[in-house]
Amino acid sequence: MPNAIRGETTLKAGEETYTLLCDINALCLAEEQLGMDIDMLLARYSGGTSTRLVRGLLWAALQAKHECTIEQAGNIITDAGFLSAKAALETALLLAMPAPEDKKPGKAPRKAKVGTG
Repeated sequence: MPNAIRGETTLKAGEETYTLLCDINALCLAEEQLGMDIDMLLARYSGGTSTRLVRGLLWAALQAKHECTIEQAGNIITDAGFLSAKAALETALLLAMPAPEDKKPGKAPRKAKVGTG
């Protein structure tokens, strides 16, 4: 069972279920595989659909739980269906990089008391 707190999600491909994990190691692998830093990867990813980019990111997200080649990752995408694989990958990426929590307006952080109280 995937651990969403750790950034894990699942992808069903044919009869198999894979766990995707976009942790720091996976993101570094994706940078190496695709020859781009994470900012460029995410900008390209959000700018449109690139099958090479999706395959590279999914390959990297598989490595922690399911070591495979880049070609095997492509086969997993084929078995899952491109849109399903992309949706699972997006979930893993969002879990890996959650938006910062909103601070409640009007609440200042508590200051430590200074003195000999």
